[in-house]
Amino acid sequence: MSGRAVLYLRVSSSRQTENTSIAEQRKILTKWCRDNSLIIDRTFEEEGESAKTADRTAFQEMFRYLSAAPKGRITHCLVHRFDRFDRHTLESAPYKLELRRLGIALRSATEVTDDTPSGRFLAT
Repeated sequence: MSGRAVLYLRVSSSRQTENTSIAEQRKILTKWCRDNSLIIDRTFEEEGESAKTADRTAFQEMFRYLSAAPKGRITHCLVHRFDRFDRHTLESAPYKLELRRLGIALRSATEVTDDTPSGRFLAT
């Protein structure tokens, strides 16, 4: 695998400063990119915002960035866990479709999935 990735890191509360802190997420995502020969293009960090809605500052900024990037420049959107990306399947469906339209694979560094039907089901 090779390509470029954007990283999306998120904590929703101060309780998540232990095993899912921004620093810990960055460390795990950086290693995943290195292990999978991906260059980190840009990192988007969200602190104190719930994934129950897509109306999150860095999340929306990331999608503006991805939409403006030349098609094919970014190959992956990487999260620590899929619950960092979203909590509600219906709320996030348009964003997952937009990633697919842009040719960008959504991946979790800690949950194994792929683009097969069963892999997409697990990501949901």
